[in-house]
Amino acid sequence: MDAKRNDNLHKTEDEETLYSHLIRNLDQEILIQQSLLQVLDEELSVLMSVNMGGIEETNNRKEMLLQDTKENSSARQSLLEQLKKAFGLGRDQQVTMSLCEDRIAGKSMAGRLKSCRQTLISLAEQVQANNQRNQDAIQAALENVHGSLHFLKTMLFPAANYQKTGQYSQNHAQGAFIIREG
Repeated sequence: MDAKRNDNLHKTEDEETLYSHLIRNLDQEILIQQSLLQVLDEELSVLMSVNMGGIEETNNRKEMLLQDTKENSSARQSLLEQLKKAFGLGRDQQVTMSLCEDRIAGKSMAGRLKSCRQTLISLAEQVQANNQRNQDAIQAALENVHGSLHFLKTMLFPAANYQKTGQYSQNHAQGAFIIREG
């Protein structure tokens, strides 16, 4: 009977250790996502100032943070697999934060896990919104560049017109603002 009680106690301690590691992993993910949010804000400033060096720098920083996210996610997956074994779940069953919160014996650790989950959800929404905002800014800038290039093209190569007689002629008024040198 003592061996079974020790076994259950050992399992509980192992789960508590895994929960601690999971919370540390989630804390790390929160820091990464907060950094990514900051980089996205800086990226918008750089996009507005049209600083090519700054754009390259923010892209490099985003790339590094995304790599950190992948590594952290991989470590979290390993922890979740260990928790899955500790919970005795089957292959097709998943370990969720809600399940962990329900199984944690300590209220403070369950509260901490819930807080991490809510913070990550909020950060993910903010990162997604800011990323979309930056993509919209990039798209608007591209449209401005394309519009400017189209305008310059019409200035250099005036559009053709058909006269009332049906003859083809160049529209010289459009090209009159730019002098071509041969």
